[in-house]
Amino acid sequence: MLNGKSVSSVPSLKLPAPGTVLRLLNAPASKECLAVGFLDKSGRGSDCLNRCLSSYVLVMVLRGNGTYVDSEGKTYSVAAGQAFQRFPWISHSNYIDKDSKWFECYLSCGPLLYQTLNSMMFLPGAEPILNMPLNQDLIARLENYRNDLRSATADAMPSMVGRMLELLSDCQRLAKAAVGTRQEEVIRKAVELLGKDFSQPVALDHFCRSNAWSYEKFRKVFQRATGMPPCRFRVVRRLEAAVSMLQNPALKVKSIAGALGYSSSYDFSLQFKKYFGVSPQNYRRHGLY
Repeated sequence: MLNGKSVSSVPSLKLPAPGTVLRLLNAPASKECLAVGFLDKSGRGSDCLNRCLSSYVLVMVLRGNGTYVDSEGKTYSVAAGQAFQRFPWISHSNYIDKDSKWFECYLSCGPLLYQTLNSMMFLPGAEPILNMPLNQDLIARLENYRNDLRSATADAMPSMVGRMLELLSDCQRLAKAAVGTRQEEVIRKAVELLGKDFSQPVALDHFCRSNAWSYEKFRKVFQRATGMPPCRFRVVRRLEAAVSMLQNPALKVKSIAGALGYSSSYDFSLQFKKYFGVSPQNYRRHGLY
């Protein structure tokens, strides 16, 4: 905790000394390059504002918190154990929480190499934000790559391209391995969110942004996991709560409707009858619970 704010970090990782290396692959004016680095950006706020780079960059967050804004203005939370992608020729921004002691590692390559690797599916994918908790072994390999890239001769550069491919491919595997666990966690949180506090509307758009998902992706994964879309799940959970409340004879139907966020007892009764075939009053009167 720093100045009252939580600092996110990947536990038990030894972070290398900061430093970056960039090497051109041919003529000095070329945009084709290889780059790798570890950067300590503690105290920095805005990091990249409406930038449109010619290179591809995979930024892996080892410590800190921030946000990423894509070309359409959608905002995503980013924290340690995650990564974000800077795609060639696509505008984006990212911001760092100043007190979070941000520390990152990045890999970068030029646009032609990016196109080749992307067509061969060696990159993590099209999602801007990825779950990618690095391990100490991969960090050591990245550090060794930085040292070797710095001292590589011109004849050794083709092998450095191959090693870049291996590192990006390993990052891809880490991201894919995290998808299943991550999806389970997001759906668990969504189920909890949709199953409580029925007096207030649920901002699913905010929930999706905070978990770096589009709503369409969330809807599909949620329905696959629960058997129903999020909105229907919310309705069912609310009606289940209504059934429990109807078992208390001291609670009036109007009070139950208000507590569950219905605009009127009529709207409550209408939806209740649609799902259960009887009104709340008859449900209670005949002891159908």
